[in-house]
Amino acid sequence: MRPAAAGLLVLLGAATSGCRGSLAPFQTAHTLPKGGFQVAIEGGAVGAISEVSGENAGNLNVAGRYALSDRVEIGARVGTGRPELMAKFRLDRGGASDVAYSLAPSVSAFLASATGVTGVSLEGHVPLLVGIPFGRHELVLGPAIHLGHVINVDTAVWGFVASPGLSVGFSVRPLPWLAILPEIAVAYPLFHASPSGPAWGGGIPYQVGIAILAGSPMKEAQHARKGASPYAPRRYESTARAASRPSRIAHTTSD
Repeated sequence: MRPAAAGLLVLLGAATSGCRGSLAPFQTAHTLPKGGFQVAIEGGAVGAISEVSGENAGNLNVAGRYALSDRVEIGARVGTGRPELMAKFRLDRGGASDVAYSLAPSVSAFLASATGVTGVSLEGHVPLLVGIPFGRHELVLGPAIHLGHVINVDTAVWGFVASPGLSVGFSVRPLPWLAILPEIAVAYPLFHASPSGPAWGGGIPYQVGIAILAGSPMKEAQHARKGASPYAPRRYESTARAASRPSRIAHTTSD
């Protein structure tokens, strides 16, 4: 194999191994209320497991999100991983106490080099987040497709990989404006394509970590502060107690 092709394969592996990107969404499926914001600190380990060895590295990122509406968010992520632009679209019209379904795509690009080859790497993640509420906490499941593309800036030789994956996290909300979200994500590079032909399989990228999310309270937390939590049953006055109260109807008496 030519050195240029070998270097491109190394870059393609780095593009989808999780060594720099974020396989884990580190967010809930439920969206913020319109005008709300959220800042997240995300830390953990990323790497890949191959047939002969495994590799991992620490990862620390900061992310920010803003809600354009009750069902649409935009945001960005920076840190030791690749810079990313993010969005989230809630697909259902349920409330805070309902199961939520959201698409949370993100894209990133960076310039890297390996074995003397310089390439531009483009990466995309498209998870479908399923949020199952437990009170004001949330179990988050994220089946996803991860896409990576690398092109040699000198020779225009390219490579592409598609990796289905899955993430599992649980958001614990001790305060209305604060959530702690541990999460694990894995992917499998199912399909590779390049000028030399298609290929299948490879090392298994993974990410495990924890995120601290702070910002605008979710809708259920806002209701709870007002004493109208959607998770608390309404209190109705008993009929007997209401009947025991004096009537407000004025009675007239005759002389």
